[in-house]
Amino acid sequence: MKRMRNRVLWICALFLAAGHALAADWFVATNGNDSAAGASWGTAMRTIQAAVDAAADDDTVWVSNGVYATGQGAVAAGGTNRVTVGRAVMLRSVNGPQVTIIDGSNLVRGVYLATNAVLDGFTVTRCWAATSGGGIYCDGDALVTNCHILRNSCIVDGGGVAHGRIWNCLIAQNRMEHILTHHGAGVYCADVRNSQIFSNSAVFCRGAGIYGGTASNCAIQFNVAEHYYGGGAERCQLDDCVIVSNTAELSGGGVSESTNRNCLIAYNTVYGDLAYITHGGGANESLVLNCTVFGNSVDHHASATPGHGTFNCTVENSIVYSNGCSGGTTTYSCVDSTVAGEGNITNNPGFMDDFHLRSDSACVDAGTNSAWLADSLDLDGGPRIRNGRIDMGCYEQSRIPSLPPPSIATPAIVGGGEAGIYRTTNGVITIQGLKSAGTLAALSDGQGS
Repeated sequence: MKRMRNRVLWICALFLAAGHALAADWFVATNGNDSAAGASWGTAMRTIQAAVDAAADDDTVWVSNGVYATGQGAVAAGGTNRVTVGRAVMLRSVNGPQVTIIDGSNLVRGVYLATNAVLDGFTVTRCWAATSGGGIYCDGDALVTNCHILRNSCIVDGGGVAHGRIWNCLIAQNRMEHILTHHGAGVYCADVRNSQIFSNSAVFCRGAGIYGGTASNCAIQFNVAEHYYGGGAERCQLDDCVIVSNTAELSGGGVSESTNRNCLIAYNTVYGDLAYITHGGGANESLVLNCTVFGNSVDHHASATPGHGTFNCTVENSIVYSNGCSGGTTTYSCVDSTVAGEGNITNNPGFMDDFHLRSDSACVDAGTNSAWLADSLDLDGGPRIRNGRIDMGCYEQSRIPSLPPPSIATPAIVGGGEAGIYRTTNGVITIQGLKSAGTLAALSDGQGS
């Protein structure tokens, strides 16, 4: 019996190995030919779709440098696509998104990915969909990684990308315009990790940067929601994110109706003219846990409008300073002025110049421990509880040198007709932004290009 079982296991292993060996590679180059075999660079196909159509589950399609603005896949997710990946195929560039571009010519969606499909290392730009996911639409757990999703739009939800897993990507300058019912100019209802969500714009739509889903270890900056809520994020769960310099016309310049944990929410703005719904420059009607909320503003009748920092939020273990909070409940937090709630303090938080706490800060060891914090990390990626009791704010004070946070700088002017790019890193997360003529975020060391 034992010998028979071993033989069965050996046969199963042989079949698995054979199945793995059958996975094939396909090749695409701008000087290829769709009538070619596609099995080597010497017989490369010309369009990505031709190679994808030839591939089977678990195959890999390799794409060489170039702009791919021709070819058309089958209709999927209610739209026409430049590339339709209808099975579990990995679509990979050879040299990354800077030199491998899928261009929709503002006529078609860029890429549709079926569940288990992967898109790795492309720029997807100038794409449009009459439904959701102007740049990319993902079904199931499709993965988009190491991609730049730029200047796309759609009619329904997710001007840049809708659904799926979006990891290590730049999502920037995407746009949505619709009357109240559709959302997410940059991202709609996706699992976003280690990504930058910059300079997306929503008109009459919620959540200019991201709407729904989750984001962790992300930088969410310079997004604008015109005539609605949630400049940076709306109805999301945000963990370990930097949410800075976003704008909403109504409420929630930084975030609205979201859960925020270990986040920096700073320098966001609400600017609308409707006093009864214009509030929450930093956070509006959200859960704010272990966050630093600083320097946010509401520009409408600023002296009378409530909640420049937080409005109707549940705030705990946080620093809400130099912007104020109004409504909701606040406990174990550092605030500008006396706010009813257990454990609150009104001391100056004692920041260093990067929102880290000095060793003599009153916010050190002044929070309250909750069960979810047991395995949590602060925004630096260090232990959330160092001395038996948690600190207030997004950074735990460290007695040993730690990595600096991603640099946050005041926008500098870019001359007319020019464009700029900036890049900064703390060694863990890199922030890279694209800004058109008008503003450019300068690096903390004063350098930029």
